[in-house]
Amino acid sequence: MSILGYVLAIIALGFLIAIHEAGHMMVARWSGMRVLRYSVGFGKVLWSKTKGETTYQLALIPFGGFVEIDGMNPVEEREDPDDPRLFDNRSVWARIAVIAAGPVTNFLFALIFAALLFGSLGQPRYIAKPGVTLKKITKDKPAERAGIKSGDVLTHVDGFAIDGLATYKGCLSRWKIGFRHEPNAEKREALKRPTLEILRSGQKQSIRQPLDPKTNLIGVVLVRPKKGGGVRVEKIAREPAISAKDGLQVGDTILVANGRPIASASELKDVCERAYEGFRWAGKERKVVRFTLQREGDTVYREVAPNKHTGNIGVQLTGIRVLTWKHKGVGADVWAGLTFPVRQSGKMLGGLKKLFGGDKKVREGASGPVGIVAYMKQEMVAGPDRALLIVIILSTLLGLFNLLPVPALDGGRVVFLLIAAITRRRVSPAVENMIHTVSFFLLLALMALLTYRDILRLFS
Repeated sequence: MSILGYVLAIIALGFLIAIHEAGHMMVARWSGMRVLRYSVGFGKVLWSKTKGETTYQLALIPFGGFVEIDGMNPVEEREDPDDPRLFDNRSVWARIAVIAAGPVTNFLFALIFAALLFGSLGQPRYIAKPGVTLKKITKDKPAERAGIKSGDVLTHVDGFAIDGLATYKGCLSRWKIGFRHEPNAEKREALKRPTLEILRSGQKQSIRQPLDPKTNLIGVVLVRPKKGGGVRVEKIAREPAISAKDGLQVGDTILVANGRPIASASELKDVCERAYEGFRWAGKERKVVRFTLQREGDTVYREVAPNKHTGNIGVQLTGIRVLTWKHKGVGADVWAGLTFPVRQSGKMLGGLKKLFGGDKKVREGASGPVGIVAYMKQEMVAGPDRALLIVIILSTLLGLFNLLPVPALDGGRVVFLLIAAITRRRVSPAVENMIHTVSFFLLLALMALLTYRDILRLFS
């Protein structure tokens, strides 16, 4: 599955580059220019075919492409300088259209497919999922010594459900996990009674419900309500629910148990079982805490000894979010799709502003081609909706990046053409070519640096 994700990511990236270069090529032809070569990729040519006056080719390095238009290189010698099909001999506005066509094609692709995707599935939103993902396991820290791996999902700490970053941090601050066992017998006994947040007669309440020590069950019959979330108590069936004081009553709706939102009887049962597990561990003299982890579909238990002063274990934590879709009307959904690339462009420009403004977090998170493919790999195998959404976002990014007014990029070339259009005097071809060349190598060095960092991240 991992290899498949990389293959799909590279194919998707190659497709976006192909339509970008196709935009340049088609507008050049419509403008009467001669297209000599259309290439997807750089470096060694893997396949090529000449049709008419254009050679089509695929090259080894998939992170780019180019269209060679006759006369586009200002310093090359020409057999017929007055040839009307040369790039330089077409009008300045035709040349601007050709240069801008690549990024515009990426934007048009993003607009059309975002409108189709949103119109059919609705508008995207991310919903938090219980658990936290453990990443960047620091060497020679408690997490690594305990055998925790990057990508593990932490679901419980000493039986207490972890539904997000706040809950995990709450464990550190309230219970100071890992310092010592719970010496207070009453508090330790209370761990056997999970905290339930319920809805009773329209009012939210919090109760501590006792469990059967043999079955770890409450003793009630539960059903899912027709409206709203949680599970409703249909019947008080057996002990300990029958004799429990201030416990559950018929008609109560259980919304949350030990910090975990409850949507089914099986989820409540899981919380109850973890609660008893926490009770057993709390009674032991120890400097470790018991983690319940999900790893590649399996449940894994690890004993971790947090730092006795801070409670830290040497990991980076991220919340878990699930992509869902919600219809808000066909017109509203399609409009949201059409404006999605615009909103994404605004976010990207905001990120660039922070990057050049010295934002350390943004600078450390910047990725090159390898990092982008690695992230795409995860999305490509997560489902067709997430795969298409990331392709739409990347197409927007590709269009926006190339329109930046930086020499060697499409936007930089457009700037030189606009100067020529406004002043009616072209910048010296030799000077322009030198500026583009220097900028190209600077961008290449930046990509090399980002790629080096991406590779270090992957192998760490």
